[in-house]
Amino acid sequence: MTAGGIVLSLKIRGYDFPYFLSHYASRVSFAQLGPNGRPDMDHLFSSNYHSGRYVYALNLPQGRYVPVAASYDFLGARDAVVFNPESVKSWTTEVKPGRLSFMGQNLIWFEWENGVELSTRTLMHLPGLIPFVKKPLILMESRLPARDVGAPVEAAAFRRAAADLSRTLWLPEAEQELEETGNPPPPLWKDFFHRHLETPIDAGTFSYYDLLPGWRGPVPIAGGLEWNKKHGKAAVAVSYVSPEDPAYKPVPDYLEAMRGAGIATDDHVVSKINFSTWTAYSVLYTSYDYPSASLVGSGAKIYRTRTILIPAGKGYYLIHYRALRKNFDKYYGLFSRFAWYLTLAPPKPKPPAPSGP
Repeated sequence: MTAGGIVLSLKIRGYDFPYFLSHYASRVSFAQLGPNGRPDMDHLFSSNYHSGRYVYALNLPQGRYVPVAASYDFLGARDAVVFNPESVKSWTTEVKPGRLSFMGQNLIWFEWENGVELSTRTLMHLPGLIPFVKKPLILMESRLPARDVGAPVEAAAFRRAAADLSRTLWLPEAEQELEETGNPPPPLWKDFFHRHLETPIDAGTFSYYDLLPGWRGPVPIAGGLEWNKKHGKAAVAVSYVSPEDPAYKPVPDYLEAMRGAGIATDDHVVSKINFSTWTAYSVLYTSYDYPSASLVGSGAKIYRTRTILIPAGKGYYLIHYRALRKNFDKYYGLFSRFAWYLTLAPPKPKPPAPSGP
């Protein structure tokens, strides 16, 4: 693929009545920067798709781009924002062949001027509400541009792009960009009226959020913590294993043990996966739990287990999800969300002991 694309979100606030309304641009025009760093205003490119808060400009030639205008529909008119090239110079985004580039989560904010001017602008929309009258175009010059290109908003943009472009040839590119961000989870908020970020719980070598409501625990285990669903329906365990631990096995040996776990009908395949920004290994297997003093096959409980091994530092993390086979799918989504929000913090290597007398 020789062309690239741009993904961005552009919110415009404070121009129409009522003042607090926000609108998201549904079309954005771009100019390519020439060798002299100036935008080529004679050959503009327009976005060709939008969904919700996001605008997509696909099939762009390789180069550097800045936005020059954005627009949205409101009350029978087309409101268009014209950008001052100097105010958006920091928004310059490079487009590479076969890649999607993120231009940021952007805000154009119009300060309060006076009620008369705001009302006049709003009245300019009215002709567009009359049948068979051409929709008016209302131009405005942008002010107070703000931009956020942090990892969480970039991941959110590419996560949405993967959904929006799922039926196009751009899906692999969107998934690749999402994978390269590490696919961090969106922030967790608490309290509807006094909204603030959830705080993760520190467990030493990792931190977690309380995302297993109604589960017992956590209870300490070797190197980590474990959570249990009532009546043994399911369990989740997270631990860090270092070379000093008695149960430690070198990673190749543990992977071989993972491959051999389960019963004959399991596939015994250890898959290489991405766990946030870490490379990990995962296996799914079946096991039987026979009550003591019972005959084989009498009253046995059948479990399914997902084990994830994540090499980190000199050791590795083990994440286990174990559930009764009939309950495995029921709680798997809860486990996946819990694991997605884990933050791993392996022990730092100890500095070498000072030499000399």
